[in-house]
Amino acid sequence: MNRFWNGVVSVCAAVAISGCASVGSQIRAYEGPARLLEEIAIIRCAPYVTVNSVDGNPAYRVAARAGSAYQDCEIELLPGQHRLDACFHAADTIATQYVTLTYAEGCGADTQLTLNAEAGRIYRIKLQRIAVKGGSQSKVWIEDVTRDEKTIVIEDRRKRAEEKK
Repeated sequence: MNRFWNGVVSVCAAVAISGCASVGSQIRAYEGPARLLEEIAIIRCAPYVTVNSVDGNPAYRVAARAGSAYQDCEIELLPGQHRLDACFHAADTIATQYVTLTYAEGCGADTQLTLNAEAGRIYRIKLQRIAVKGGSQSKVWIEDVTRDEKTIVIEDRRKRAEEKK
């Protein structure tokens, strides 16, 4: 097989491994009609994060895509205490003569995160990979990012509303 086809096969394999393409990027984790931004809390995800359930409900599953196809995830929640079961992909890079592709290898064990969500606030699940002897560990937390991301969320919602017209 020549070098070109080796590169194509590597890219196809990486895309197949990613596993998150069919997961939606925005979900409403409560029953009933949509609510105003001031009445709900929003959780967004760092790249390589998949939330497998919210408050134990696996129907509320969402993933952030990474790399050139990056797409944020967004979870709408009612105010109050919530538990999220999340997993984090191990990022890696495939480099050939023809392409360099960053991909995700699939989730490890779920990490439970808890949050006392406040109405009108925006939170982000953050991930930091830390190198340790023999591999790496993940540091995971939820941070209030309302000040930095509220304008982005409002603009994203405006664009989605226009697309539905």
